[in-house]
Amino acid sequence: MNHPGEIAPLARLARPDLAIITNIGVAHIEYMGSREAIAAEKGALAEAVGANGCVILSGEDDFAPHIANRTTARVVRTGLSSGAVTASNIEMSAEGCRFGVRAGNETVRSQRVRPRRTHGAQCSARSRCGPRARPQTGRMCRGTRRRAPHRWTADARILRGVTVLDDTYNANPDSMDAALDTLGALPVSGRRIAVLGRMGELGEHAAAGYQRVGRNAARIVDALIAVGPETVPLSETATRRGAQGVYTQQGCR
Repeated sequence: MNHPGEIAPLARLARPDLAIITNIGVAHIEYMGSREAIAAEKGALAEAVGANGCVILSGEDDFAPHIANRTTARVVRTGLSSGAVTASNIEMSAEGCRFGVRAGNETVRSQRVRPRRTHGAQCSARSRCGPRARPQTGRMCRGTRRRAPHRWTADARILRGVTVLDDTYNANPDSMDAALDTLGALPVSGRRIAVLGRMGELGEHAAAGYQRVGRNAARIVDALIAVGPETVPLSETATRRGAQGVYTQQGCR
């Protein structure tokens, strides 16, 4: 969805037994207006799950209690630091990400998934996706290698000796910050260079979003290439925050 009123009719068609809402971010905020409106829209999915179903929410999202109050289904919270299922001991490398998934007294080490720190939290949510959302940690962790995200989502490859983290499928401040945090967590022998471009559907929140990413980039990268006229607030903020090697290509789209 990217407009109000789109989830409810789709949820009525699907009649889901299980819903997973990983977070309430700022993607599509141009048309939604606020995070509160995004939470209200995603909450329509939780409402569509019946009393015998299950809704899985982030234990670290500030809108989770509000969404939980909108459903008669069982609610399970997951996350990195809190919840019934948690991911911990995250190990990052260019080959992928590994982490432990804990549910109750059971802890299982995952196989490698694509290098993105947020994948640990997402996989901890998926580990509840067994019958009636009972813990399925072992089965989930064995299946992480078979999971195939979109080609341009946290796809790491080595080109001419350079490790490239390709996360170009889509962009908003939350996903850009997650990509930068992943870049910062990767062990490297050379420089960390970020090439960042336009973020869509931000509307009046665009300047604040670019500035937020610029602050994070200044903290993490050794060089920043900002592509497109929309990224001026990003590059300017990074420069003000002390980033070195900031380059711009304002004519590119």
